[in-house]
Amino acid sequence: RKIDEGTERLEAAYQGASEVGGALLASTTTTLVIFAPMMFISGIVGQMFAQLAVVMIVTICASLFVALTATPTLAARFIKPSGETVREAQELRWWEKQYVRALTASIARPWYTLISAVVIGVITVVLLGLLGTDFLPKDDQGQLAYTLELPVGTSKEKTLEVADIYVQELRKQPEVSLVSIRVGTSANGGMGEKEGANIARIRASLLRANDRKRSDQEIGDGILASVAKPPEVLNLEMSRDGSGAGALGATKPIVVEIFGNNLSELEMASEQVQQGMSNIPGLVNIAADLLETQPELQIRMLQNQSASVGVPMAQAGQELRMALNGSPISRLSDDGQLYEVNLQFRKEDRSTARAWKQVPIRTSSGMLTTLGAIAEQFEGEAPLQIQRKNKSRLLTISTELSGISLGDAAAEVESMLEQTNLPEGITWAIGGAIKDQRESFGDMGLLMSMGLILVYLVMVAQFESWTDPFVIMFSVPFAATGAFLALLLSGTNLSVTSFLGLIILIGVVVNNAIVLIDYIKLLRAQGMELIQSIKVAGGRRLRPVLITSLTTAGGMLPLALTTGEGEQLWGPMGKTALGGLLISSVVTLVLVPTMYVIIARWQGNTEGHTPLPAK
Repeated sequence: RKIDEGTERLEAAYQGASEVGGALLASTTTTLVIFAPMMFISGIVGQMFAQLAVVMIVTICASLFVALTATPTLAARFIKPSGETVREAQELRWWEKQYVRALTASIARPWYTLISAVVIGVITVVLLGLLGTDFLPKDDQGQLAYTLELPVGTSKEKTLEVADIYVQELRKQPEVSLVSIRVGTSANGGMGEKEGANIARIRASLLRANDRKRSDQEIGDGILASVAKPPEVLNLEMSRDGSGAGALGATKPIVVEIFGNNLSELEMASEQVQQGMSNIPGLVNIAADLLETQPELQIRMLQNQSASVGVPMAQAGQELRMALNGSPISRLSDDGQLYEVNLQFRKEDRSTARAWKQVPIRTSSGMLTTLGAIAEQFEGEAPLQIQRKNKSRLLTISTELSGISLGDAAAEVESMLEQTNLPEGITWAIGGAIKDQRESFGDMGLLMSMGLILVYLVMVAQFESWTDPFVIMFSVPFAATGAFLALLLSGTNLSVTSFLGLIILIGVVVNNAIVLIDYIKLLRAQGMELIQSIKVAGGRRLRPVLITSLTTAGGMLPLALTTGEGEQLWGPMGKTALGGLLISSVVTLVLVPTMYVIIARWQGNTEGHTPLPAK
C-alpha cells in the first residue's frame, strides 16, 4: 500500500513494518501464552498436548522472527508498484466501502450492536446446552474383541463350541479380515485379563476404515444384535480397541462401582443397577462382575481342645501349609549343582480330603498330637476373586454406548442410581471414561481461564491500557458461538480435542482485533478524530484481517473435512477452530470498533491526540 501511494520501496518497507510491528508482536505473544501453560499441566491433558505446545511455541517464535526481518527485506526488493495512481491507491475498493458503510451504521447506533451481541451470547449458551460431551472422540482402530464367560468348571471344548458361534458370524462379515480365538490360560498370565477354561476371548481385525462403509462400532453392535446370547454365557463383553474386554487398564465409557460388605446385598444391588441401565436407551453391552464361587474345604479349630494342649491357630496353619505345600528345610550340593530340599507329605497322603487330620503338631508341653484332634472340617464355598476399594467390597457394572454421548449417558445413569432403592449400606460411584472426561474438562477449564488472563495481561502491557484489551476481548465469546455451531451442524460432540481447539481460538481470534485497534490508536496518535480514525482503519485493515482469517481457516479446512484415518480424533479440533474463526472474524469487524467507540465516549476521549513529532 505504501509503495502504491508513491513511497520509495525501502522506506515503504520500513514504514509498513513499523506500523504493523507492534500489532504483530502483540498478536503473536497472545498465541504463545495460550500454549505455554499446556507444557506444565499434569494429568491426561498434559500427556496428550505438552509436545504439541512445545512444537507450536518454537514454530510461532520462528515465524515471528521471519516476519519482522526477512519479510520486510524481501518486500523491499521484490514488490513492485501496481501501476495505480496515488489517488487510486488511496481510495477504498467497492467491498471496502461497503464495510465502512456498515461500520458507520453500527457506530451510529452502538447500543443496537451491543444488544445484538448479547443475543448472540444467549445463542451460544443454548448451543452449548444442545451439544453432547465425550472424553475422546471414538477413533476407529479397526479392532474388535469379545469376551465370553461361562460357569466355572466348563471344559475348554464346551467353551470353544459356544464361542464358535460368534467366530462364524464374524467370518461372514465382509469387513473382517482376520479372526482369532483363545480359550484357557496363557503363559504370560493374560496381561491382567481374566482367564480359565471357562473364558473365551475372540479378536477380529477389520479392513482399513477407508475400505469399508461401516464403522467398527456398527459392525460390533451388528454382531451382538444378530447372535442371540447363548444360555451358557454368564457374561459377554465387547471392546473396540482390540485389547480385549476385561483387560487390565481397558477403560469402558461408564463403569458403575458398587460398594458394600455383604455379598448377598452386593449381588442384589448389582442386579438392580443392571436392570435400571438396561432401560436406558443407548446403553449396550452391559456387563457386570460375577460373584462366582468355588468349593473349598474349611478347617476350624476346636477352641477347648486346642487351648488345653496349647496349640495356637497360627502354629496349626503353618504346619498344615508345610504338609500340603511343602517348606524348604535344607540345600543339597551335587557336582556343583545346588538343590533345595522341601519337606512335604507324600502325594498319596495329601490327595484325600482327610489327609489334613494326620498332620503332626507339637503341643506347648512338647508332646505330639495331630491336627485332627484339635480341629474339624466343613465344606463351603469361597469367591474366585475379591475386589476391594476404599476398604469395602466392590462390584462393577460397565457399559458401552451407541447413539448417545458420554455426558448424556452418565447423566441418565446417575439419575437412575439416585432413584433406585439400593439395600442399606450399599453405596455407588461412577468411574470409567466419564471420570477421565470430568477430570480432563476441569483441567481444560483451568487452561482456558489461565489463557484468558494471560492474553489480557499481555495486551495490557502492549497497549499500556486496561480498556483497550477489554474491548479486544469481546471477540473471544463469539469464537465459542462459531465453534459450538460448527460442532452442532457436523453432529460432533464436545470432547477434549474440540476443547483444545476452543482454547487455541482464544489466542488466535484476538489477532484481528489487535490489528484493528492498534491502527486506530496509531491514527489517533497522528491527530485523527475518533470516528474518522475508525473508518479509515476499518477500510485499510479489512484486507489484512480477511487475509489472515481466510489463510488460517484454509489451513484448518483439511483437518475439519477429512474423512480418512485419524479423523475421529483430530477432526473435532479442526471443526471447532474453523467455525470459531469464521464467526469471530465477522463479528470482530463490527463489534470491536463499536465497543471501542462506546468506551471512548464513556471516558470522554473522542478527540485526536497530539501528532507524533516528525522524524
